Amino acid sequence: MNKIVNHILSFLQLIILAIVFLVQYFSTRKMGMMRHVVYTNQKWEANYPIATYELGAIAVVAIIAVIVGIKLFVKLKSENKDAIWMKIFALQMAVSIIYIGFSLIYSTEQIRSYYYINIGLLLTVFFQTMKSCIYLKTFKQL
Repeated sequence: MNKIVNHILSFLQLIILAIVFLVQYFSTRKMGMMRHVVYTNQKWEANYPIATYELGAIAVVAIIAVIVGIKLFVKLKSENKDAIWMKIFALQMAVSIIYIGFSLIYSTEQIRSYYYINIGLLLTVFFQTMKSCIYLKTFKQL
């Protein structure tokens, strides 16, 4: 059951990243998509405190990454059952660092589809955290 959930979450991550790539690709190539992205950016910036949400999401991702990372690193290393814990730890940290780095470095002035990419990366981090937690839960049962 856990392998099925892991594969489904991995598939969702790939789908989300593919959609985000397509939005970015077409927003630079097609005028209609660019207009939609610019309109959506302006609408979101006018209606929502985007900077506050973004900083809150960065803080939550950083805290969760540290908690899950420490739990993976300490608990699973002491068990020494398998080397897969290191891969999961590295992937969790890499996805979190990519999200935080992208959020802090880029903006809508540099990348038109910034909000779409940011949401896609945030969902990817969320799914990766779910996969890490599932692995921690099943590892305790072994």
